[in-house]
Amino acid sequence: MHEENTTPEEWRPIPGWEKWEVSDLGRTRNARTKRLRNPTKTKRGYLQTFFSDNSGSRTLSARIHSLVARAFMGAKSGDHVRHINDIPWDNRLCNLALGSQDWNRVDFDRNNGLIGVQAVVHFNDAEVDALTSAAGGVDLVLAFIKESALKAAM
Repeated sequence: MHEENTTPEEWRPIPGWEKWEVSDLGRTRNARTKRLRNPTKTKRGYLQTFFSDNSGSRTLSARIHSLVARAFMGAKSGDHVRHINDIPWDNRLCNLALGSQDWNRVDFDRNNGLIGVQAVVHFNDAEVDALTSAAGGVDLVLAFIKESALKAAM
C-alpha cells in the first residue's frame, strides 16, 4: 500500500534573492506574504519563474530546479542540475542531483529515453494501480505511457 508523505514542506530563502523562497517540493513564494508564484513552462518542459528585488531595479528569470539546488544543495552558478527521472517539470528535491552532462546521459539511458515513464512508476503508485486494473495489465499501461511520452516529445 502506498503511504502519503507526511513530512512538512520545507521552505528556504533563495540565495541572493531573500525576498523569495523555494520549497523542497519545487514551489516558490514571496517570503513576506507567503503568496505562491505560478511558474511558466519553457518549450523544453522546464518550469521557470521571474522575480524582482526589493527595489524593483533587478529582475531574475530562473528555472525552478536551479533555485531548489541553490537553496538546498548549495549549487553555484554554472553547476549542472540533473532531473534524476528526466522529467523537467519534476522539481522536487528528491528528484534533483548535482552532476554533469555525462550523468544526465546515464539518467536518460536508465529511463529508456522517455519522459514520463519513471514519474508514474516511481512516485504515483495509486494511479499505476488504477490504470493497471482498468487496462488489464502492466504491459498495456507501460505501452500507453510510452506512447504518450513519445507524442509529448514530438
